[in-house]
Amino acid sequence: MDDEGVGRFEWHILRRMLYGVDIDLKAVCIACQTFALSALKYLQQGERFPSFFNLNLKLGNALISPVRLSDRVMLAQSHGTKIARLIHLRREAMTLPNTENAYERLAPLLKKIDSVKDPIVRDLVQERVAPILQDFTEDLRPFCWELEFPEVFFTEEGLLKDEAGFDVMIGNPPWEAIKYHDTEFLRSIGAESDDVTTLAKQNPGVATAYQHYLGGIEAWKRWVSASGQYEHQQGGRDRNKWRLATEVTWKMTSPVGAMSLVVPGGIIADEGGIALKRWIFPEGEAGTFVSFEKSNNVFSGTQSFTVMDFRKGRSTRSVQHLEGLTRTEQLFAWPYEPSPLSLELVAKMSPDALAIPSVRDDIDRSLLEKLYQHPLIGDTQQTWYAETVSYDYHMGNDKKHFLMGGKGIPLLEGKSVEHYEVVPVEQLRIRVLSRRQNEPGGQYRIACADVARTLDPRRMLCTVLPHDYATGHTLNCFLVDGDDTERLFLVAILNSFIIEWRIRQLARSNHIVKFVLMQIPVPRPPRAVVERIAALVAALVTDDERFKDLRPLLKGLKPAHEAHDRHEIKCQIDAEVARLFDLNRSELDRVLSIYDKVPEGTKRRVRELFSSEASATSQNKALASEARRLIEAHRDEYPRLRTGEVLLAAAVLQQTTDVEAGDLALVEIVRGFQQEPGMAAPPVANWPSTLSSALLPRLRFFVLGLADLGHGSLACQRVREELRGWEIVDSQEWVDPEDDPLLPQVLEI
Repeated sequence: MDDEGVGRFEWHILRRMLYGVDIDLKAVCIACQTFALSALKYLQQGERFPSFFNLNLKLGNALISPVRLSDRVMLAQSHGTKIARLIHLRREAMTLPNTENAYERLAPLLKKIDSVKDPIVRDLVQERVAPILQDFTEDLRPFCWELEFPEVFFTEEGLLKDEAGFDVMIGNPPWEAIKYHDTEFLRSIGAESDDVTTLAKQNPGVATAYQHYLGGIEAWKRWVSASGQYEHQQGGRDRNKWRLATEVTWKMTSPVGAMSLVVPGGIIADEGGIALKRWIFPEGEAGTFVSFEKSNNVFSGTQSFTVMDFRKGRSTRSVQHLEGLTRTEQLFAWPYEPSPLSLELVAKMSPDALAIPSVRDDIDRSLLEKLYQHPLIGDTQQTWYAETVSYDYHMGNDKKHFLMGGKGIPLLEGKSVEHYEVVPVEQLRIRVLSRRQNEPGGQYRIACADVARTLDPRRMLCTVLPHDYATGHTLNCFLVDGDDTERLFLVAILNSFIIEWRIRQLARSNHIVKFVLMQIPVPRPPRAVVERIAALVAALVTDDERFKDLRPLLKGLKPAHEAHDRHEIKCQIDAEVARLFDLNRSELDRVLSIYDKVPEGTKRRVRELFSSEASATSQNKALASEARRLIEAHRDEYPRLRTGEVLLAAAVLQQTTDVEAGDLALVEIVRGFQQEPGMAAPPVANWPSTLSSALLPRLRFFVLGLADLGHGSLACQRVREELRGWEIVDSQEWVDPEDDPLLPQVLEI
């Protein structure tokens, strides 16, 4: 094709295929000039610029229309002849030759178009729009897509097309919410002051304009809720215009068309987009969601944003999300190829938002799959669950109630909590006279800070709160429908590296809101595991006298005072939680890699604890298999024993050939096998005397050996408490290892 052919083709695109609408006259004029400049390259001598204004590029409010999607058939039936006339006139106007007298012919054509269109639009607006918008109808400029661009929706005969709508819809809709913004109003009137109230008192004209501005916002809200134009805006606190634009754009797209929009990053994870996703995903196939950081060279100084696209005709079965972009050139050379994530898993992970994480590779996907094998934190079908509770005071709006120092109830805010800690009461500067919330039964609350400080190595800061302290809105509080053991266990889960890894995916800013926290998975392991991890948490929190009533949960541990001991316990908790989620070493490394402010020594210690326990677990599984083989081999020898009893017997028999392996087998029994059906160790009175006499001394010596032979006091105490729970000995027979008369002999050995 020669240059002239290319030029004619581009002109055809500009004049017959491109459409646009904007409520801002300046934006429409700029678009017209841009189109004209695009045509300039191929403009020949004697030809005039083609006209675009009021033909394909129009002024109006694209988000307020008197015609709903379901009204198109009615419109064709009632006004089909006039619509056909409109299409004919518009085609004539768009195909005028580029001669010098074209403008003279265009003007009367535009008048004829308006004479056919305007009465229909006026009647529709008066019937459907004006009763809702009232005095603000003219200000808000309703726009009827179907009559402004009739050839897109109707045939030349005025009938509704089978594939009505645009083939491609692209746009960058307004991002603001429909709510009052004093700064927006002041900017609109060119005021330099930032105090509307004072300015309105000084100038009656400003007061009148401000009331008109407020009335316009209320009219907008009425339209969204009462017009019937919007059916998929549920969720979220505010009505954002970009969500309205997304619904309008999708409805204006033909059944075989595509849509691409630039929207705020909230589309990825905010609950306000849930209704749109549930509607669009079954109707269209999503392309890759591409997200830019706030610091980008596209819309400098604004906020993070996402480019999304959908194509109608096939439903979305999986989603991909590329995040972290900062420069436009990265669109042509992606920093990584995101992996798809099934929509089924997305719905399981985030049922109330369909939040779309960025999955970089198989490790990321495996992490998410393992996390969400477990139920959500608020799943009421579980044996215990957590629910959010409100705060007592808003740190900004309720300042008038604050007493600075002196008497009163201490008020906790986000910066009052650390990992497993609450700052000392003498450091709390704010007091209040009363609380607005009360906890049933005086149970402990769990709290997570809303925002971490800039220099904090971690963003999730969680602990239990002292009884009767008031809370500010910068604390996200939970109540647990369970007991204190389960509360402390939940604190361990929330503070873990793996859960914060997920939180950072969900929270698109430094704020961690309750909605995000409710999408967190929480394992519900056997009670013995819950108690073991809760005891570690108790060692951290009961160092504070405000939590001394939790000390019975220590299970033989002692409150940890020294920084080294506390660090070791925190690392042990992280290793334990990683195992609860069944992570492997590569997955743990991926989780730890995002924490650039956490000391490498901490990460190394977590890896060491994780690896040593993982190795022991692997060895114990092998020993357990061998023990089961021994069960079958010795079933005749112990015909009256149940499975659990035989397993114990097998472990004792193992001692005769491999003492170390026997110890590990006992550890395995103590740590887990008693939780399986039929594996619980029976009371000692039910054991054959030979087994009892052989096992009890060995168990006692085994626990003493743990204390002395480098297994660690935490492990020793944990096993000791487990054995007490078995009731294999009564209180007269059992002697605490620290007081055991055999201890000197063990130490001598």
